[in-house]
Amino acid sequence: MDGLPGTNTAQSTMKAEKIIPLKKMTGPLAPTHFGYGSGRFGAEHVLFTAIASALFTALLLLYGAQIAGALQDSLPIGARSALITFREKIR
Repeated sequence: MDGLPGTNTAQSTMKAEKIIPLKKMTGPLAPTHFGYGSGRFGAEHVLFTAIASALFTALLLLYGAQIAGALQDSLPIGARSALITFREKIR
């Protein structure tokens, strides 16, 4: 089964004690397919993701520099000087 040391012991005990495993989830409401099927996401999910991704990419390309500038201006004075020092080091 899973190769763990207790598996062989459990199997031999099950045979020696004549233990029959219980059948779980029986009845009309029991699921018939276990795990995830191939139809996990529909076409509408993929289309929505593609449109949202394209929209966010366009907004970032158009307004990214303005948003970054506004965020930089809202930083406290000490953080701004640290940011400028960091930029000078990486150039």
